[in-house]
Amino acid sequence: MVIEDCRGEGYETRFVVSFAERKVSNIMAFDENRTDESDFAAVARLSEFSTEIYDMFVRPFVQSVVTLRSAELMRTFHPMRVARRLFSDRNPMMVLFAVAASLVEGKRTPAAADNPFVAAERLTADAFEQALDFARDLRDTGYELLFQGIYGLPNLHWIGRTHDYRRSFRSRSELRYVPQIQAILFNIGRGGFAEAVIRMLIILAGTRGAIRRDRLVRSSRVISCDEPFASLGPEKRAALIHEQTVIVEFERERAIETLPLLLTTPEQRQKAIDVVQYIAGAVEEMEPYTIQTMQRFRSVFGLSPLEMRVPTKDPLQQQPDSAESAAA
Repeated sequence: MVIEDCRGEGYETRFVVSFAERKVSNIMAFDENRTDESDFAAVARLSEFSTEIYDMFVRPFVQSVVTLRSAELMRTFHPMRVARRLFSDRNPMMVLFAVAASLVEGKRTPAAADNPFVAAERLTADAFEQALDFARDLRDTGYELLFQGIYGLPNLHWIGRTHDYRRSFRSRSELRYVPQIQAILFNIGRGGFAEAVIRMLIILAGTRGAIRRDRLVRSSRVISCDEPFASLGPEKRAALIHEQTVIVEFERERAIETLPLLLTTPEQRQKAIDVVQYIAGAVEEMEPYTIQTMQRFRSVFGLSPLEMRVPTKDPLQQQPDSAESAAA
């Protein structure tokens, strides 16, 4: 998230934000190499091994002796829950504190800025804050050294060799020939209105590299609430977005050229373009490469060039007049 502008002050402050694309390479710029990931491969393998041991020898015993009632009692008397209930309204003794708090709140007056107790309070608070930060840093350093001392041993690296990232990493050219990717690319020219709109939105997001929050809100509302997207359901919608993302990632030019195969009638094409342009927003706020991509969409659909006027309402929302006439 990138904060582009800040408007107002105090509680009324409002931020204009956008969401920029980041890749693993951006994260890797903060690290020298990935050799320390072998430690986590050992953790993963030992975790699987511990789970297998538990399933074989411990779980059957636990299931045989633990009942729903005993589990409920364990949850009820968990130390964390008990500690909070002692200071909650469920404790009758806390009524006295509630009465005292209301009396203090009613007679409370701010202390003067030069009050020595206020200065002492600030110094004490700062000292506690620094002490807690120091203790946290010592704790984290100790955890890190302990972790590396255990899981950085050569024999544990050997145990986790089957889970090392270097065994499963594939280049882009290798991924292209994975059967699942090939199956998705085979269907590049198949689909309908939903596939076409999602594909165009993914292409636009890729050309911008970042997306404004207001555009993200419009996109989320259209894909979640409007038909034909709403009836797809979350799982089908996520699968559709994944498929179109793969198509755009590996075959961007063909993804644009095959859009007319998804939308065969002029009415469908115009409606899809209106939806995409409604989400993209005003033309004067678009980046040059976004305008070029929109022009490319209209060109492959055989539509007129991009105009400055954009839909101010969601084209997929049913108008009241049309709804009433349909009901009649």
